[in-house]
Amino acid sequence: MLANSIGACFAMHTLQNCNIEKALFISPVLDMERLILDMMSWAKVTEKELCSKGEIATDFGETLSWRYLCFVRDNPVKWSVPTEILYGERGTLVSYRYRALIDNPI
Repeated sequence: MLANSIGACFAMHTLQNCNIEKALFISPVLDMERLILDMMSWAKVTEKELCSKGEIATDFGETLSWRYLCFVRDNPVKWSVPTEILYGERGTLVSYRYRALIDNPI
């Protein structure tokens, strides 16, 4: 399987129970909850505020969604596919610390 950016997150969620031999992720979003919380922090939006409003548009072009944050929290990914990850040297959106979420890197 080959996936890029947010596609890696969606692929992991959708295919986590499938028999996949190997995966290659390019600049993947591996922790969607962390990314949403980071974006909330950048936009100075609290969980209480997001919960009460449901959706909040940000100055950086993303819309924060309480429903989506709850979905991510209620549906954790368990990924055990041998996975290689390629990150760009100057990537700013996805932290290298998320690599630890892959159980069996090769």
